[in-house]
Amino acid sequence: MSLKLKLLNKISDWLVARGSSAMITRDGEKYLLRHFLLNTKYLSIYLHRFYAPDDGATGVHDHPWNNISVILHGGFMELFHDGRLEPRRPGAICFRQARVLHRIDSLMDEPGNVYSLFIMGRRQRTWGFFMAPAWDEITVRTISGKKGVFLPSGPTSDRDENTLVKK
Repeated sequence: MSLKLKLLNKISDWLVARGSSAMITRDGEKYLLRHFLLNTKYLSIYLHRFYAPDDGATGVHDHPWNNISVILHGGFMELFHDGRLEPRRPGAICFRQARVLHRIDSLMDEPGNVYSLFIMGRRQRTWGFFMAPAWDEITVRTISGKKGVFLPSGPTSDRDENTLVKK
């Protein structure tokens, strides 16, 4: 185990003991340990410790805020709604607008050994998951589980390939 990973694990354990963390599970299995480093109305910073990739069955998702991921250890493959797959290795800095549809497709290290800083700006919108069975419409499902609206998918004259929403 590298010195950097040992240090990240110690910081993670300390933050859990301090009570500033939340374990997110999926079907009773660890998915993501989120450590709250800073949380204000205009800026939030989390330390993410991944135990599993995003669930491919839920499609891709967006975020309520513009965000930046800084990969600290391990890395992951990030899949975008257009099928593009980007490797995110340690040292990578990933800038995303709130409406970019993506998911963490696979981890590039053992579960629990993938760390990133996740930096968010001010909330701009609601959060949703997008499914596109035929790539001609997508279903929005909010975090609360409520059904959302149907939007055309893919680039059109008033939508670019990264947003699926009107410019």
